[in-house]
Amino acid sequence: GTWTEQDGEIWQVQKSGDGYDVTVLHPHDTPSKEAFNVHTLRLKNADYIDATSKSQPDLAIAGHLFAKIEVQGDEMRVTLLNDDWLKKTMQAGLAPPSVTGEDKRIILTAPTSDLQRFVTMHAADADAWDAEASTFHRVR
Repeated sequence: GTWTEQDGEIWQVQKSGDGYDVTVLHPHDTPSKEAFNVHTLRLKNADYIDATSKSQPDLAIAGHLFAKIEVQGDEMRVTLLNDDWLKKTMQAGLAPPSVTGEDKRIILTAPTSDLQRFVTMHAADADAWDAEASTFHRVR
């Protein structure tokens, strides 16, 4: 369906094969959109999404973007891995393989099974996740 966040960002989600095609519309300043292939997965007691970009060159290098996802009725909360925590974890040699894109965004490039183990290991670590989730509401 279509989901919107309070700041006006819109996610259009359509089933595609064993995952979803997600188009993210950014309405502010210079309106733009991004396209992703998204798979959902359950690790221990939490649900996550694993997204690969169809439109951002940095994520088009077979990188992964992991986020916790919680859906209750018509509300969806998305919490990303915390960039600062991930950088520190990388510098300490404790993160799976990754690269840094042109925009300084960390792109996880390890095999999916390694990333799932890493995310599971840090699922309850509050420092590993952004303090605030993005909350979306189903439009239709």
